[in-house]
Amino acid sequence: MIVFKTCVFLILVYLVSSFPSAFIFAKKLKGIDIREVGSGNVGATNAARFLGKGWGVCILFLDAAKGFIGTALLYKLFFTTQLYLEKPFLPVLAAIFSVAGHNWPVYLRFRGGKGVAVTLGVLLGLALLVPKIGLALGTAFLVWLGVFLASGVVSLASLVSAFSVPGT
Repeated sequence: MIVFKTCVFLILVYLVSSFPSAFIFAKKLKGIDIREVGSGNVGATNAARFLGKGWGVCILFLDAAKGFIGTALLYKLFFTTQLYLEKPFLPVLAAIFSVAGHNWPVYLRFRGGKGVAVTLGVLLGLALLVPKIGLALGTAFLVWLGVFLASGVVSLASLVSAFSVPGT
């Protein structure tokens, strides 16, 4: 029974994270296919370039929410906290499926974003399940903020902050 429940859980996590918010907003607001402009990325940064910063922030929030919903909320619906202690790989699998859903969404023929915003949501979800992860998330955010304020480049800040997590 646990194998079936885990499979259903992971499929739902993937499908929720596959929701292409930047694609939908770009199509509805500007009539453009976000995959055909700018970086071709279906993410908040590319959307902000073509829809404006306000819509970019909205899409960032929605993409982060996908990661949080898949990692924390669906996990809490399907499993108990005690199961996490017995099988700690389940939230990690949820995190992987969540980022994969955003990066390779079934709804867009597997052409999605880079997974930065959804990873933020995943980390928030994992921090809710495992409080020690909150320290890593806080450190990564401070590194991201510092690099972004110094350089103004979102992708550089994201890469540097990602590399700061294993060191915490």
